[in-house]
Parts: sequence; structure tokens; C-alpha cells
Amino acid sequence: MRKNIKKIDREFLDIEDSFIDLANKHCDSGDYEKISIAFLHAAARFNAFEVWASAADIAEFKSEKNTEQKYFEAIYKKRLAEELNEFETNFDKYRKELAI
Repeated sequence: MRKNIKKIDREFLDIEDSFIDLANKHCDSGDYEKISIAFLHAAARFNAFEVWASAADIAEFKSEKNTEQKYFEAIYKKRLAEELNEFETNFDKYRKELAI
């Protein structure tokens, strides 16, 4: 069922940036934790939808559900580690740029 996205192209990055832009618009409230958790919940909802929409029938959905969950968990774990390392490396620089 899964067709791994191996090439991150301009369209992929534009989509990613549009989600970040939307999250940033909500940052005016200053409740970063709420925005972060809502963003995570929304991603989970859409990921579940994508798995469902990609399945030909309930049997395929059930047989792929755990594999798909592990797939998304692995991507999230890897990307979160990469982003946390980026923020650690540039901690002071980003604080100055964002005036936090």
C-alpha cells in the first residue's frame, strides 16, 4: 500500500511550508503548546484518513494498519530529532531572530 516518498521536491516543501505558515498564524495567541498538540492531532487525523483512502477494502485496511502506524511513527521520530538538533544548534540565534 505505501509508496515511499523518496524525493522531496518543491511541491512537497511548499505543502510543508503552508502547514507551518498556518501554525505560525495561530501563534499570536502565544499558546505554543496548544498549537503544537492541535497540529499533531490534525496530522494523526489526516494520516489515518490517508491510510483508509489508500486501502482497497476493510481487509487491506486491517492488514496494513499497524505497518502504517509504525511508518508514520518512524518518520515523526526521525524528523523531530532532526528539528530538535537544529534548534539546539541555533538556540541563541533563533531566540534573537524571533525575539522570544
